Amino acid sequence: MARILLVAMGSLLLALAGCGGGGGKPETLQVPTGSVQGRLVSSGTRQSFGQFIAKVQGAKVNEASHLTVRVRSDGFFRIDNVPAGEQTITVEDSDSMKGAVFVAFVRPGQVTDVGEVEPKPMGKISGFVFEVDENGNRIKPIARARIVARPIEGEQETLEELPSRPFFIAFTNSKGSYDLLLPEGIYLVEASHPEYEPSAETAEVQPLRTTALDFGLTRRKDTGTVYGTVTAVINDQTVPVAGALVALIPRGFPASIVGESSPPSPPEMTVGQIVSALQKGKKHRPVSRGDGDLDGGSEQDSGSAENSGQNGDLSDDPVAEVTVAPMPSRWRPLFTFTNADGSYELTGVPAGEYIAIAFKRGLGKDQKAISVAENERVRVDFVLRARFGVVKGQVTDAETGQPIEGALVFVVRWGDPWFDWDDWWCVQPVPEKPVDRPIYVRPMKPKGREHKPMPIPRPIPIIEPPVRAGTITDANGNYQLLLPAGEYFISVVKEGYEWQGTEVTVEEGQTVTVNFALNKSRDVQLPISVELEVEPKEARLGKPVTMTLKVRNESEEAVTLELRLPHADFAVMNENGEEVWRWSHGKVFPAVLELVTLRPGEERRYRERWDQRDNEGNLVPPGDYFVVGIFNTIPQIESEPQPLKILPSRP
Repeated sequence: MARILLVAMGSLLLALAGCGGGGGKPETLQVPTGSVQGRLVSSGTRQSFGQFIAKVQGAKVNEASHLTVRVRSDGFFRIDNVPAGEQTITVEDSDSMKGAVFVAFVRPGQVTDVGEVEPKPMGKISGFVFEVDENGNRIKPIARARIVARPIEGEQETLEELPSRPFFIAFTNSKGSYDLLLPEGIYLVEASHPEYEPSAETAEVQPLRTTALDFGLTRRKDTGTVYGTVTAVINDQTVPVAGALVALIPRGFPASIVGESSPPSPPEMTVGQIVSALQKGKKHRPVSRGDGDLDGGSEQDSGSAENSGQNGDLSDDPVAEVTVAPMPSRWRPLFTFTNADGSYELTGVPAGEYIAIAFKRGLGKDQKAISVAENERVRVDFVLRARFGVVKGQVTDAETGQPIEGALVFVVRWGDPWFDWDDWWCVQPVPEKPVDRPIYVRPMKPKGREHKPMPIPRPIPIIEPPVRAGTITDANGNYQLLLPAGEYFISVVKEGYEWQGTEVTVEEGQTVTVNFALNKSRDVQLPISVELEVEPKEARLGKPVTMTLKVRNESEEAVTLELRLPHADFAVMNENGEEVWRWSHGKVFPAVLELVTLRPGEERRYRERWDQRDNEGNLVPPGDYFVVGIFNTIPQIESEPQPLKILPSRP
């Protein structure tokens, strides 16, 4: 299995980023931001990840591209200017229908490293959003409509149970089309646009299959707008709240569209009631999957990157199920969910008196009485409050007891389906050194100690947020992480040491101390041979020289190696032993390690060409030289020097 490991280099101080808000003119919301980074890993064969993108879910349509990055071919990704707090982040490849989901707790002004992420097969929901008239006739496609999908267990769940879960967002392109890559499960899917009444439906997603779902929306009448932000004070730190439920409860709520004598307020409405309420109205003709351009034109798609490339052929099904929004109703349930920066905008609010509520499980609730007039914009900000648990401790050298600075400490939910649980080994404690929790090590069996494979936890369902957090140790080896209550796996990684991990239970408002004593990995004897070939061994001045480093696993077992970047390097020295050229000279490589597994007898080759110029770019003179190949594992392995003679350009 190939893995990528970031060598923690310290935190990065980031400037605050402005985010758009409501109002007659765009307002600037100054929110604290941080960075999120991690690495994709793959089981079995080695894989390039250059086709994957990593993105923050919940970014507004005009900001989505800034919170979306291309994953490097080696699996590393980093997203900057991410709003602080809990953020749903996906890493996905729409073509292969593979991806991963995690909820990162982003620390203001710092880098949150979420560790390894292993993509798995996912499914799609794809379709179109149209404007329809009161008779359900299709008028035109709607661009920039917002599609939000949230996992549910069933339609009996209430709306207030959904905010704590991961959520997934897409925007329609110029053709009105969208697609969402989602883990397997059942989802509540809502389509909305500021100028139209929303609509909602439930849909089931299966791995490597596409579910077609179209929406028809009707124009809004003259109504008001409620907008603002939701923030939370968590352990005395103020952060924006992404995915919070914001709902308006009309005062004197009468017998409603759900047909009950004592109807519930929106947060207490079930998913089934919400879907029923938002589907009140007329149906319109289903769209043939082969209709192509919905507006009859030939305009090229200029929509958002993640939704481009759809030409109406979204499914093998001959027709798509179509959901139509209701005609504007005084008693339509009024609710929305906040964006990644904590902002929200609830349009189509009839004039009247309301109780405005903001809620997210684990963060509490805030409510205010408001009044909305026709065509009025009313700003309502909410503040939630919560106490997270704290995990802290110290990382030291097991042999010397000295603190280890710059170690990466990251936490994942126990049972995270996108974490690589393979190759961890449980070390059996010795009687003279009892431990209060199991200790796991990686990447290879701990030699000289009793061990057994780590039990693979049961994967958590998608309705449970796969929370992750990460930090690095300071000069005293100390670390501290804020986490919501739950069961976690915490691990620590440092170059030159064995990986170490353990289980930890986090309770609300409580502090748990988890210390690590790392064993050096330098005593591991690697059964690796390296051989350098230089061709030609005698070259005319200015002619290229090819260098090939062959690396082979000579053992009968698979071997996992820690490799720096670049994996291989080449150096040329003159007859006095002075280095004149090195392939990596002047090149910048990220401070990462890649864990690469070689099967028994497997050989890898690294090849470069030298144009006979020194590190300053000057052509070297004729003479005798030596070439060395370097394999950048830990510890580093060099080949035997190979002679090279450079002859004058003419005999």
